[in-house]
Amino acid sequence: MALKDYLPDFKGALNSFYDERLKDAIENKSAEYKRLLQENFAY
Repeated sequence: MALKDYLPDFKGALNSFYDERLKDAIENKSAEYKRLLQENFAY
């Protein structure tokens, strides 16, 4: 098999991996920032 036959699956696996990792990171960051904003506005 040629290398190009492997690339679509490899790219799909990378995309799903990054989607899972980045989605978690973004949700954690937004929760973090929301908490920081609430603490700052409380003063």
